[in-house]
Amino acid sequence: MIRDKILEPFYLLGINKKIPIKIKIYVKGGGQVSRIYAIRQALSKSLIYYFKKYSNLIYQFQIKYKFLIFDKSLLFDSHKYKEPKKFGGKGARSRFQKSYR
Repeated sequence: MIRDKILEPFYLLGINKKIPIKIKIYVKGGGQVSRIYAIRQALSKSLIYYFKKYSNLIYQFQIKYKFLIFDKSLLFDSHKYKEPKKFGGKGARSRFQKSYR
């Protein structure tokens, strides 16, 4: 099941497509599932770039459209990041209590 998630971009293109490229992807940090999603996103972005460079532009837009319809996270990452801590408090939004006396 996990391997199927990684190979989803190739399944969308069709397995009969032979692409003469070697792929090496290194992922650091996160858990197992988040690494899988990062590899999946890197594969789909690299496939779009490959077809943009070595194929016609119309086919590249067709692939991009297929990926967007299937799953938007194939091309765009999540915006849910931890907000950084700021000065004046313990966390990102909390502030130290103010005393007037």
